[in-house]
Amino acid sequence: MLALLSCCAGPPSVEPFITREKAEYGDTYSFDLDISGDCSLGLYTRMERKPFAAYPSDSLDLGIRWISPADSSFLDHVVLSLSEPADSTYSARDYIFSYIDSVKVSEYGRWRLRIQVRNNPESIRGLGIILTYR
Repeated sequence: MLALLSCCAGPPSVEPFITREKAEYGDTYSFDLDISGDCSLGLYTRMERKPFAAYPSDSLDLGIRWISPADSSFLDHVVLSLSEPADSTYSARDYIFSYIDSVKVSEYGRWRLRIQVRNNPESIRGLGIILTYR
């Protein structure tokens, strides 16, 4: 019985990724998150470049709107440095950022995050989140 219960547990993390082509207005990425307990939140992205071109941006400027299950909202502003990629090839760099180590919300349930990349570099391929449950 215990083995059956353990296989029904939720995933330890959720990592959705939205490509630039599917972003709203080309710069806004929307995520629905089930925040029903202690968790951490990270962000990840990939930057690509054409041969011999430079990566155009040294940071990502993000406006993050949190929308609660009851439709109240607040806005957070985050600037993420692109100086240290997690992985790199000649034509692409992957980045992983820690955003919130311990998410504290006013109510549990389905939260929506709308993340606008304000400086929106042409090289960005998309944006993802890493929601890790504890």
